[in-house]
Amino acid sequence: MTSSASAQTPCTPVVYAFRHAEDESEAVTAYECFPGSPVKCTTKLKPTGTEHANLYVEMITSFESLKNYCPVATVYSVNPVLPTGGGGTNNPFYTARPLANTVMNADPIITIGGMNLDEFLTKVTSSILLDELKNKMKLGSAAVFWTSDGLNDLGKAIVPDFEGIPVKNKAEGVPPRNAAYVFEYDAENGVFVPPKVPPTNSTQYVQCFNFASFRAAGDVSSTKYFCGRAKEAGSISDPGDAKLYKLHGRICDTCTSLSDTCPSPLLPLTESESVSYYGYCQSPP
Repeated sequence: MTSSASAQTPCTPVVYAFRHAEDESEAVTAYECFPGSPVKCTTKLKPTGTEHANLYVEMITSFESLKNYCPVATVYSVNPVLPTGGGGTNNPFYTARPLANTVMNADPIITIGGMNLDEFLTKVTSSILLDELKNKMKLGSAAVFWTSDGLNDLGKAIVPDFEGIPVKNKAEGVPPRNAAYVFEYDAENGVFVPPKVPPTNSTQYVQCFNFASFRAAGDVSSTKYFCGRAKEAGSISDPGDAKLYKLHGRICDTCTSLSDTCPSPLLPLTESESVSYYGYCQSPP
């Protein structure tokens, strides 16, 4: 008799590429770029961004169980210190930190081979990062938190010549904040498979949240997760400070028609609501 454990399909390791969470538009009073850093930064996540960062644990855990993806074992972030030695942005670091603390019991990895991991991969080159990620696939999946400016470069580092992630401020648009770029690892051939990218310049999968801008303040759903459209940049809507703790998130498929390749299509919204949202998926909180 075959045991249930041995009969299970082996999980697939993947690399998740995420843009950092919602941040303040104006510079804040300089403070250490990360705990213990002598270099100062002037960027900071908004309260919604901090809550967004906290949701990655539940979003990824729920998603990997649905897709049979291996659990995340390694978390990376852009180093807040620029290659020149000055302070850059620490928004990716603080977006990645809750997940990193959960799966690694440590802060996000921001150096490789003693070199700072910067958004445009000038020190840690594309080939160095690619080799690092391939090696980490032996442990499980990896999550990488980046800037909108450098996400296109990150995508091309994982899959050479991949242009599915928009170049910021170009005709292609801006990488959505709720993007979930998922690169499956083909261990047999030692390569990553690029995510499918619909014409909307979003990914096949997006981060969806149980509050939407068309709902009354504080009206947080217990089962519906609303998926913002790319043209709205995919930012999480703010239910109000008193209700931030009630926010939950899921990573959902943007497909809308039930099929073998779309087992859980998004459910439709009203015409006015669908201007800013693809639809919604359903899940327990």
